[in-house]
Formats: sequence, structure tokens, C-alpha cells
Amino acid sequence: MVDVSFSIVTRSRSAQEAQNQNSEITDNVLSALAMLGYDSAKVSTEYYNVYPEYDWSGGSERITGYVANHQIIVEDDVTVNAGLIVDTVID
Repeated sequence: MVDVSFSIVTRSRSAQEAQNQNSEITDNVLSALAMLGYDSAKVSTEYYNVYPEYDWSGGSERITGYVANHQIIVEDDVTVNAGLIVDTVID
């Protein structure tokens, strides 16, 4: 058995825009994985987080934007499929 874990990370000036961009990419990746036969039984979210990025220069903190991070795990019984999963996610 093999587990392939990957993160989809997006950055934007607003939290909502970072989430929207992340959701769009995630939907595309999940659709591509579904075309390979990876359904919700084999694909799961490990965690999802949206947080501010800070600039600490000048002795004070200033929010410079937001990051959305969605970590996903794909499970497969056939270890040789790991490369196919990685290639699909990257594409």
C-alpha cells in the first residue's frame, strides 16, 4: 500500500481570494484523480488551513497577505501507481 500526500498552497491579498484560488485548484486536482478512478474512499483531506502572512521588519507586525493550505492524501494498493498520482497532481 502507498499513501501519496501533497499540499495545495495559494497566497493572496485577502483570505477569501486565497481560499477561492485554492478551491479552484483542488477541484481540478480531484477531478483529474477521479478520472483515474480515485474516489472519495481513496482521497481524503489531512488538513486545511488559512492563515495570515506577516512582515516583521521595522519592529512591528504587518499582515502582507493570506495563505490557504490544503493537504490531501491519496491511498492506493499498488505502489507503482505513486508516480502516476504525483504526475497527475502536478499536471
